[in-house]
Amino acid sequence: MPRERWTLVERRPVNQQGRDFIIGDLHGCHATLKTILESSRFDPERDRLISVGDILDRGPNSIRCLELVDEPWFLMVLGNHEHEFMFQVDRLSALAGRIGLDEALRYVTGLCERDGSLKAWGFEWLFQLIALTGKAGLDKLQRYADRMACVPLVLVFDSGTTRWQVTHAQLALAGSGRIPDALLDDMDRKYSGKPLSEMAAEEWQFLNTLTLALLYGNEPFWRSFVHWRDSAEAFEFRKQARADKLIEQLPDYIQQHDPYSPGKSRDSITFCGHTPISAPDRVMNLIYLDTGAFLQGPLTYAVVSSAGLDHVRGEVNFELWEARGGEIRQLPEIQVGRGRAHWLARRAGLAD
Repeated sequence: MPRERWTLVERRPVNQQGRDFIIGDLHGCHATLKTILESSRFDPERDRLISVGDILDRGPNSIRCLELVDEPWFLMVLGNHEHEFMFQVDRLSALAGRIGLDEALRYVTGLCERDGSLKAWGFEWLFQLIALTGKAGLDKLQRYADRMACVPLVLVFDSGTTRWQVTHAQLALAGSGRIPDALLDDMDRKYSGKPLSEMAAEEWQFLNTLTLALLYGNEPFWRSFVHWRDSAEAFEFRKQARADKLIEQLPDYIQQHDPYSPGKSRDSITFCGHTPISAPDRVMNLIYLDTGAFLQGPLTYAVVSSAGLDHVRGEVNFELWEARGGEIRQLPEIQVGRGRAHWLARRAGLAD
């Protein structure tokens, strides 16, 4: 299905009745998520589960994680694995209409095996599901792919001094280290919901580059973690994104909003994932939650409630938890600038 519109931001009200669980990259680890929901006495009538994206691939049960989008209490932002999922399903559907499903499946699977992406991305489950269920399975996946086309890149909760946000990789521009609230809001007003057919070529190029930055992170950050990635994925990223050139493509925005000027625009607390690290970390306003659950690491999550929003001091207070081996435990408060993510940010010139 062609993507006709671009969704940067979706805004949601504060949860006045219950808790918000912001979960790190799931990657098919549905059993661990079930442990969290049961142990925390998650109440679907009052609580919300919010994903930083990458609910699919690599782990043992991607289809159950994908089915979470059917739940009214589940929210998510788009991750790079959902982005790739849409591409693979759209490609298979288009080819199946021309050469038949069996031949299309053999052709696409062969391509992904030869270029190494099947192993690098971990979407063997997708092709196996279609091989077992045929057209019914592909149609089901296509419905989910079409729904993913409407998933935002950034979720914004509340407003004013207690605003907080969720994105996948990081809400930051190469060279500046951040995207202030005013800049994000301006881009949202200008582009969200605008038909792609009505955009000029330079607008489309800008949005494509920004999308890749939010899905994959800035290349200096990404390059620091390249040991987590397969070489085929590394090559594909460099070929498509070049996110380190983003600032050069946004001179008007950068000059207008001047992200280097302290105090000119607020930087809201932003939960993100994408980059596997050994423990949750904080870099400036970014809270990193991906602790490699699919690599036998814990599944880390944050809990926010309305009681933790201090409108007077402008603080968003939250608890950090992790699930591992069928148990959950609360983590100590993050010490800003102490973890590996902050060290790599300094090395990449994105933090002091």
